[in-house]
Amino acid sequence: MADYKKSAAFYAGLMGWEPRNDNGTSQVRLEIPNIGSIIIRNRRQPVADSQTQAGRLPLTGVINHISWGIAPWNTESVEAELKRRGLSPRPDMVGDDFKSFHVTDPDGWDLQISNQSPGSRG
Repeated sequence: MADYKKSAAFYAGLMGWEPRNDNGTSQVRLEIPNIGSIIIRNRRQPVADSQTQAGRLPLTGVINHISWGIAPWNTESVEAELKRRGLSPRPDMVGDDFKSFHVTDPDGWDLQISNQSPGSRG
């Protein structure tokens, strides 16, 4: 992330994730209630190939977006809250059962918030 503190505040405020173990300079762990945790770090500067660790494969993966299910779900209330926070929600509704909105976090990551929580999946 460009600014780990800004990103952590975004996820803590929007998702309710609890900051833990902030080192004050470059990273924080966010507890996700009843799920686990994630670590948010400041973006590292790229290094030249000659500086990478021997035997380490180059990074090739790409994350398209993060999806998070919430319950209870109310489409109008979720949209209103996202707008209240200035997030410009983009609807992504599939059929009668799947409802979601996409928003962008402070670093431009696509966060999808949906009605599909682990307990609601068939």
